[in-house]
Amino acid sequence: MQQLQQKYTTLAQAIPQEKYSWRPAEGVRSINELFLHVAGAGFYFPTLKGTPAAPGFTPKDFEKSTTDKAKVIEWLNKSFTYAIASVQSMSNAQFAAPVPKLGPQANEGDVVYLMVVHAHEHLGQACSFCGPIPSVVIQRSEATRNLSSSRLKQQENSRCMRYVQPAQSGFPPFSTLSHRALRDLGGTGRSS
Repeated sequence: MQQLQQKYTTLAQAIPQEKYSWRPAEGVRSINELFLHVAGAGFYFPTLKGTPAAPGFTPKDFEKSTTDKAKVIEWLNKSFTYAIASVQSMSNAQFAAPVPKLGPQANEGDVVYLMVVHAHEHLGQACSFCGPIPSVVIQRSEATRNLSSSRLKQQENSRCMRYVQPAQSGFPPFSTLSHRALRDLGGTGRSS
């Protein structure tokens, strides 16, 4: 989670203030809305496992609450600090504690998993949003730079299909599937 916080805040700092209200298409979140969505999720996910709500956070219309770069970065930092503290306060036994409202086999560890997966999903989205912004350069890993463009495209298509196939095949959208259900479907769910 600390690495995610660092990646989000570094990216948010690199984007010029005037680009925060930019959106790739009508009906899609703007850059500031995307960052605030991630921050809001960081405040929400821990409450699913019983962590008290973060003081000062009001979820209603939060994604549209500001376009100010400094405030967006402040919310990202507050959210990650809250989420990290929530995870660090857990004992090993708590990771296995049941969370029945998420499913009969769901546990608090699943909540942590969902929080991390959600943040990673939107980090990729945030990086793709930055493509049209000349002042933002996304540093790719050595492994990614070494892939041929056709291999990279194949990987991207494969990754996208994992999320598209369940909806096309009559299953609920990815966000409503537990990682166990995804594993059972041959998807990306982790093993127990």
